Amino acid sequence: FAALHAEISQLSVAKIVAEMQSVRVGQLGLAIVGAMISFAALIGHDVLALRYAGKNLALRRAAFASFSAYAISNSLGFGFVTGSAVRFRLYGAWGLNAEQIAIVGAATGSTIILGATTLAGVGLLTEAAFFDSFLPVPEIALRGLGVLCLFVPVAFLAWSLRGGGAITFGAVTIKRPPPGRALAQLGVSLADWAGGALVIYALLPESTAFGYVAFLPIFVIA
Repeated sequence: FAALHAEISQLSVAKIVAEMQSVRVGQLGLAIVGAMISFAALIGHDVLALRYAGKNLALRRAAFASFSAYAISNSLGFGFVTGSAVRFRLYGAWGLNAEQIAIVGAATGSTIILGATTLAGVGLLTEAAFFDSFLPVPEIALRGLGVLCLFVPVAFLAWSLRGGGAITFGAVTIKRPPPGRALAQLGVSLADWAGGALVIYALLPESTAFGYVAFLPIFVIA
């Protein structure tokens, strides 16, 4: 509340209402589409994660758990704690044991990272000149960072092609995904991040001096 008060202390209700009224219907519609894309993709996160855990739940249950976990964690922050707590409560009630729930959490987390690094890499590579204009970092370094980001999804997809095997984190073991599932993970994560970024980008003023692709790494880093 203190942070919010500091941010809006110089604004008036009339100013806020005027800004809201300046948003065109088309902008609002595009933002709503972005939100729908993002939440649909988030459901895909949990559906794929449940396959890692070897548990098949009804789509309505996976969708409810996903929506609840992300809505609460995105609002309260500390997603690893808040989102995991929601999943533990719901999935535990639906028959998953602690190890399976931990696998779901690890799989959804890794899926989020896949999309984030991919979009950040593409944005930095294609819009390096734009960022170089206001960041104290050479363009070549930004492109190098973009390549480094893209190494993550490329390595993950290459790992999936090897077949068999698993990765162990303490007491949790995650099997190597088949290529089709790995591509599905990347796809839903890209849709999630792209949809979320579209929500904010659609509502930016018309005077915004950069395009959607340049906005993607800004959104991911934020």
